[in-house]
Amino acid sequence: MKINELRNIHSWVRNTGISEILFVSSLILPAYLLLYNYALTVINESWRNAGLVIAVIIYAAGIFWMKNSQSVSERNHKDLLIIKNFILDKGYKYMTFERLLEIDKKYNEDKVKSLMFHYPNEIRLAKLKDNKRGIKILNIEEE
Repeated sequence: MKINELRNIHSWVRNTGISEILFVSSLILPAYLLLYNYALTVINESWRNAGLVIAVIIYAAGIFWMKNSQSVSERNHKDLLIIKNFILDKGYKYMTFERLLEIDKKYNEDKVKSLMFHYPNEIRLAKLKDNKRGIKILNIEEE
């Protein structure tokens, strides 16, 4: 399996609802367990029951991990959208770093600068009134 295919599966699991995951699991899990049952029977008959329990636990843990994890780029993109929407919702194009802390304490100056590094065409540093440091939103789409 290629890494891009694995990323697509991971993204699909993360973006779907629990009911959809349970439905797909009800289709996939029996085949998964049959393969493990066959492999364990070939290796050693006495490992079959314990091996199948371990296989179900690994399957459930994998689904849980994929559902709850996000890649760094996805978190950065989500943070950028939160900041942009907060600023645009207020009707501004600029905002100070102190004001960004109103959203969440994690949006300190260092975090916002790292977002600028990842998204240089979206936000940049700006000098505001009274020499306060902040950010400017770029590429605002007019409706």
